[in-house]
Amino acid sequence: MSLIINDCGELLAFKLTPANVDDRVPVPDMTKDLIGNASCFKSAEPLNALAQLFGD
Repeated sequence: MSLIINDCGELLAFKLTPANVDDRVPVPDMTKDLIGNASCFKSAEPLNALAQLFGD
């Protein structure tokens, strides 16, 4: 799953992909209409990372 979230925590784009798809593959299509900087956050434990990011 790939998510694009802005600095206000608003969801701008998401894409669900099979496990055998490289995480970088959907990014160009998802970001083609966005303006500004992008950074990457990847976690081995995505659900725990989201809980930490947004508060339990």
